[in-house]
Amino acid sequence: MIVRKTEVEGDAMEFAKESCAEKFDAVISMGGDGTVNETVNELAEQKHRPVFGIIPLGTVNDFARSLGISMDPDKSIEMLNEAQIKDADIGKINDRYFMNVLAVGAIAEATSNVTVEQKTRLGSLAYFIEGAKTLVKKTPFPLTVEHDQGRWLGEAYLLIATMTNSVGGFEQLAPEAKVNDGKLHTFIIKDLSLPLIIKIFRV
Repeated sequence: MIVRKTEVEGDAMEFAKESCAEKFDAVISMGGDGTVNETVNELAEQKHRPVFGIIPLGTVNDFARSLGISMDPDKSIEMLNEAQIKDADIGKINDRYFMNVLAVGAIAEATSNVTVEQKTRLGSLAYFIEGAKTLVKKTPFPLTVEHDQGRWLGEAYLLIATMTNSVGGFEQLAPEAKVNDGKLHTFIIKDLSLPLIIKIFRV
């Protein structure tokens, strides 16, 4: 077993690449959704892909939640002893992969600026607070969504396409979503008000 510690952005990708080149049996990501995302982006197109496991150490841990992995690090480590391999969907936008959620709009941009300190202090609520700040200057954007049944055109404030039932730690947005159902569960928010946002996420 080899343990590598990430220090800067991109380290997880480099470690994942090395694991593929060395033909490791498994790669275990210890961190949050950002670490998971980096690791998956490097594993995705490799000829040899080790089994991917997660020990959630982040603030939200959406992907781990969707897999039913314990949020307690010690318990999640114990789960590895009896873990079963499970297929999972993966999405791609331009040249980047994602395994959980794609969000477009001012709210999405605002939540990407949430600091480590905010997440540590407030947990998933930090995303909601930063997103709510955008309500002061709410401006819709033109949106075109092409899907199997046709095309949707219009203006929206936010688009969320999720492959799991956990989005920013909120598990009520798409409770029926499964990590391997082959679907993107897509939500187009055409109206933006605080009561509506609270209703959507059921804080």
